[in-house]
Amino acid sequence: MKEIMVEGFKVIIEKEEGKFIASVPKLPGCIAQADHEEDVPRQMRKLIGLYLAELASRKPGIRGRNAEPGAGKRSDGEPPGKIKK
Repeated sequence: MKEIMVEGFKVIIEKEEGKFIASVPKLPGCIAQADHEEDVPRQMRKLIGLYLAELASRKPGIRGRNAEPGAGKRSDGEPPGKIKK
């Protein structure tokens, strides 16, 4: 087992049956497979970006790494989730 950091997340790499399996413990289901260990960081960068973008699309107020500045803010200047009186 080997650990690396990708996009600020710990990635665990294990070799199984000649393949490299990488997972991000903080992002459930974020798992990739590669034939070569040197391919893992590139694949995981892409996968983490997709994971965070999907999460952001499902939960307002969570910004993916490519979100526009101001994304998740209300137009009335109040914080997200605050109920208007």
